[in-house]
Order: sequence, then structure tokens, then C-alpha cells
Amino acid sequence: MRILNSHVPDLIFMDTNLPGIDCISLTTLIKTNPLTIDVPIIAFSRDGREDGNERYIRAGCDGCMNMQFSEKEISRILNKYKLTADSAQ
Repeated sequence: MRILNSHVPDLIFMDTNLPGIDCISLTTLIKTNPLTIDVPIIAFSRDGREDGNERYIRAGCDGCMNMQFSEKEISRILNKYKLTADSAQ
């Protein structure tokens, strides 16, 4: 959150297994912060189950992907938010 207060990204890819804070709590913090409320969040889930992913969507994530993603899937997400690989660093 310290980084997000000084640099607002165009898109956040977030692992659902974070040290120190869970993905749902961090998503809530990001989506309630006026600086970052509109930043899309894509959660990376290890289990890949649709029912498990739904809780991340309910928490405010804009999408959820399996950790076994392809370059094509990342390109699809970047295109959806009108970003390029260079701008999403």
C-alpha cells in the first residue's frame, strides 16, 4: 500500500497467496482507497476452481486467472484494459 500511495499503476496482477495479508483484504484496501479505486486487479489463483475464484471477484478483483497462464491470456488482459507489455511494468 505504501507503493500504491506514491505510484498508482494502470493494472495490478496479484497472487492470491500473499505473505502477511490475504488477497481479499488487500483488494478491499486498494478498492476503498480513492487513489486506487479504479485500478483493475487480476488475481492469480493456484487452485483454478471457479467457485474459489468467485470470492476474489466479490471482494473487488476484476478478474481471476490460474497461475498456469499463457502469454496469450496475459495479452488478452492487457488488451482488455488497453495496455501494452511496455506500459504495464
